[in-house]
Amino acid sequence: MPIGGYPTEANPYLGWRAIRMCLDQPELFKTQLRALLRAAQHGDLRILLPLVVSLSEVRATRALLKEARAELRARGIATKDFIPLA
Repeated sequence: MPIGGYPTEANPYLGWRAIRMCLDQPELFKTQLRALLRAAQHGDLRILLPLVVSLSEVRATRALLKEARAELRARGIATKDFIPLA
């Protein structure tokens, strides 16, 4: 039975969490990415991706980051062209 709307798992150290949870909820994740992009205007920022296990997760995150950057720029909000992902 889901707790708080999220699935439960026999082993919570595996499965739907961290970057997979973020990528399964792209609008929520993009809200966080837009906040990070705005914060990066005020200092050095690096984004740590939690528990990445595949290159496709990094690529999907980069695509969402690109979308978030485009959305901010469309609203006239300046953003850096590059923020390192770790």
